[in-house]
Amino acid sequence: MTVETQTSKTILVADDDFAYRLALSRFLMGNGYKVIEAIDGTEALQLAEENLPDLVVSDDRMPGVTGQSLLENLRNKGNHVPFVLISGYFSSELPQIPADAILAKPFIFSKLNKELNRLLHS
Repeated sequence: MTVETQTSKTILVADDDFAYRLALSRFLMGNGYKVIEAIDGTEALQLAEENLPDLVVSDDRMPGVTGQSLLENLRNKGNHVPFVLISGYFSSELPQIPADAILAKPFIFSKLNKELNRLLHS
C-alpha cells in the first residue's frame, strides 16, 4: 500500500505484525511522509528495488527474509538507503548490525522521529 503526502520523502515500512505496521505507517503519514508498506522482508526487498525509498524501517524478526537479511541484501546490491531496525528481541548482537539506527520494541515514537530527523534531514 502506498499513500501520497506533502513531502517528497518516502519511507518503506516492513513488519509482519499488522497492528504495529499500521500504527507506524499512520505515525509517519501524520508527519508528512509517503509510506510504502511491506508485510515481510521478501516483499520489502522487492518494493525497495522498485520504489527506491529514502529510508527503510524494518522489524527484525519476520518470516522468510528477516530485517537483518533485508539490510544485508540491500547493501550487497549497492543500496545504502538509511535503515532503521526495530526489534522486540533486543540482544547484545543487535548493536553489531550495520543499521543506521536500532530501536527496541516497544519504542516511543519521539525516538523514531529523532532518528528520522537525523537520517533524513541533517
